[in-house]
Amino acid sequence: MDISLLKEKAVDIQAILGLKLIELKREASGALINSFTNEITDLGNYAYDIQIKGLNYWKYVEFGTEGANIPYDARKRTGQQANAYIEGLMRWIKIKGIASDNETVKAIAFAIATKQTAKGGWGRGNPMDKNKLGFVRKTQIERDNKCREMAEAFQSEIVSLVSLLPKSKAATNSVYS
Repeated sequence: MDISLLKEKAVDIQAILGLKLIELKREASGALINSFTNEITDLGNYAYDIQIKGLNYWKYVEFGTEGANIPYDARKRTGQQANAYIEGLMRWIKIKGIASDNETVKAIAFAIATKQTAKGGWGRGNPMDKNKLGFVRKTQIERDNKCREMAEAFQSEIVSLVSLLPKSKAATNSVYS
């Protein structure tokens, strides 16, 4: 069976997810959108498994994270030269064009991390706008429609294949002919 239709619809689903990220203003570097791929596995008997894959941090973009789960504690000075979380924030700040000089970028990154992880006092915990989460959930209907289109196309193809099968004599010798 030709799986080009499945490929086409899988790419359509990738586009739906990417467009939702853009709509929610979650496309800072485009890395997540550019990481979307699809994998189609033939399970036999006209059954297929279709997976849309992307960078692992899609889960954080979908669900967010609690401040307690952020790997940074503003109250502790570790003496570390680098912190992966702070470095990630610095890359994001540069991509967004918020600041360009390294000292300013670093200061903004520390301020964001402090606010995201604060449990009391002047901080309010993770300030993420919860409306920017859920790019997968918010595309459920559109993705379901693409899956329905795939199923209908395959059903049509199977009906066409069955109609090409030779008719048996028992089927042609009807009592009512």
